[in-house]
Amino acid sequence: MNSITYKFNGINCKDLGIVVSQSFGLTDMPKPKELLTANWSDEHGIEVDLANRVFEARIIKLNCYMKCNNEEDFISKSQQLNKLFLSSYSKGLVSLVIEFPYSKPLVYAVYLSGEINHTKKWRNGTFFSTFTLEFTEPEPMKLTYATLQETREVKFNFNSIKKNTFITLYTIKEEIMSVRKEILLREGSDQLTVYFNASNNLKNRGYIILTCNKGVDELYFSNPDNCILLTRGI
Repeated sequence: MNSITYKFNGINCKDLGIVVSQSFGLTDMPKPKELLTANWSDEHGIEVDLANRVFEARIIKLNCYMKCNNEEDFISKSQQLNKLFLSSYSKGLVSLVIEFPYSKPLVYAVYLSGEINHTKKWRNGTFFSTFTLEFTEPEPMKLTYATLQETREVKFNFNSIKKNTFITLYTIKEEIMSVRKEILLREGSDQLTVYFNASNNLKNRGYIILTCNKGVDELYFSNPDNCILLTRGI
């Protein structure tokens, strides 16, 4: 039976006995930041600048339960879960990839922003723990791509680039996520080549996330042939 798969840094939740029972915020629009307004004393209402809408970070919550054989099994699995979010690389971020049977996956670079409180109980001789995982996606306005199998590199050919345009690049390949921040693009046109480590399992698809200090709508380029566009924007 096909089902939704949740992966943290390439680790399938089900390998830890974890099932996600409910999710929140995956595709919800984040809260807009406060708009610049003017309240003129001689005019009705207010004047609002809607030309540049910007948003807060995205908040994602996953309600989960974990099935364990006994207390010892619970301690082992909960410690493995904790280690997933104590990343000493990727600038403290972890990858969250949600794969669906018949639609495009959802891909995020997030950090754990809430505590993990386990509610433990026995049911029909089986030990269960229920808890909620809360994540923050600091850059929700993004471009996400899935690479085709066997892809070793992806080339983005940018054009019409404005001055002082910086991008952040996230590459995800199984349990490895790398982050390159503040990549300066040359004004006019530029090329960015994304490499995937040849030692990684190239038979599995990789993912790319691009964010931009001027907003992704300022990035103009043809989609690479060896990539599939998953999302553009929020």
